[in-house]
Amino acid sequence: GNYRLRAYTNWMRNFGDNFVFEKNITVLQTSTSHSSAAATPKKSSNATAIPATTAKLLPTVLGYPEGGSLVQGISSLIAVKAEDGYGKGISVWGSVLSSAGDTVSRFHCDSLGMGLFTLLPIPGQTYHAVVNLTRGMPSPLTSVRYNVFDLPAALSKGLTLQVKQTDSVIHAVINNSDSSLLNSASLVVKHGGKTQLSKPLRLLIRQTTARIPTASLPEGISVITLYDNQNKPECER
Repeated sequence: GNYRLRAYTNWMRNFGDNFVFEKNITVLQTSTSHSSAAATPKKSSNATAIPATTAKLLPTVLGYPEGGSLVQGISSLIAVKAEDGYGKGISVWGSVLSSAGDTVSRFHCDSLGMGLFTLLPIPGQTYHAVVNLTRGMPSPLTSVRYNVFDLPAALSKGLTLQVKQTDSVIHAVINNSDSSLLNSASLVVKHGGKTQLSKPLRLLIRQTTARIPTASLPEGISVITLYDNQNKPECER
């Protein structure tokens, strides 16, 4: 059957589902044929045969807004991950449509199944991706199979985080559409679970930019998290 796997700590449950790990998995039943009579179980009068499952797993296309969430009225980058039914990346082409039927963006996932596009959510609209699951560019001579995948719903107000990196500086750009969040915040950089930098910020109504020198960070992947004045994580990159 189909199952949903979620992972979180009790402390994370205070802040909703934005930072909860979640993945849909499918469990299949396998069968093994035995030629020897000794390995064949005897049938009882009340036994029920269970056929082996041979269901074909369908591809999935998921969108991941930069920083964690989409916010209405703020343009954001959305990473796309396209996988076949066994978790392997696949190349796809897609268009992003609003609930009004307008095409607002297009994207292409490479052979690893990764792509990117920009979206400006508008109040009152929801968005979905129409994806070509046929290999290669669509053409009038090929039979094309399309699937529709919903994109994450946009928040009516809130914060977004964009990260742009150069050789010497990381620019963290925080966009804000919520006047109630005009107070102190902090930008925390961690590497391997250890805090490398904690930078206090004063959020502005539109945009706040923080500069993080890369020379102060160790080699490898760092996690940048924006916390509000209640120490609640709002965005992460």
